[in-house]
Amino acid sequence: MEAVPVTIDIAFGSITILSLLLFLKAAQWSRNAVIAMLVWTIIVGAVSLTGFFTTTTGMPPRFAPVLAVPLLCIAALFLTRSGRGFIAGLDQGGLVLVHAIRIPVELVLYGLFIHGAVPELMTFTGRNWDILSGLTAGDEVVSAAVFKLRDQAPVKVDNSVQPSNSLTPKPADT
Repeated sequence: MEAVPVTIDIAFGSITILSLLLFLKAAQWSRNAVIAMLVWTIIVGAVSLTGFFTTTTGMPPRFAPVLAVPLLCIAALFLTRSGRGFIAGLDQGGLVLVHAIRIPVELVLYGLFIHGAVPELMTFTGRNWDILSGLTAGDEVVSAAVFKLRDQAPVKVDNSVQPSNSLTPKPADT
C-alpha cells in the first residue's frame, strides 16, 4: 500500500464533519442530537486511533459495536414516544440533502482504492453500484456550488473541463 495523500484525509474529515452538520441541521440543532453525535464521534475516533479496528480476525468483528450501538439507539427512537416525536420533527428536505454526501464519499473511497488502502470491491467500480443507481447516461450532475442550488434557480452548464477517458485513472501527484 502506498502512502495516502493528505488531501484524501482532509476530504474524509471534511465529509464527516459536513454530514454531521447537515444531519444536525435537519434535526433543528436538537441539544440531545448534538451531544449524542459529538460523544459518539469522539468515542469512535478515539478508539480508531488506537488501531482497534485494524484487527480483522476474530468473532464478532471489532466493528460490530460501531453498528450495534447506533442500531439500538435508532430502535429506541422508534419505540419511545419522545423518540417518535424527534423523528417526526426531522426536516425531510434536510435528510435528503444528507444523501448528497454519498457522492464525495464514493470519490474518497475511489481515491483510497487508487492508493491501495481499500479493495476495489468498496468502490463504485467494484460492487458498490448503489451510488450510480439514480443516474443514467446523459444525466447532468452538479459538481460545483451544490449548496447554492435553489428550486427554479437558473443554472449555467460549463462543460469546458472534461475528465480523461482512462480506464485506469491516476492522480496527477503520483
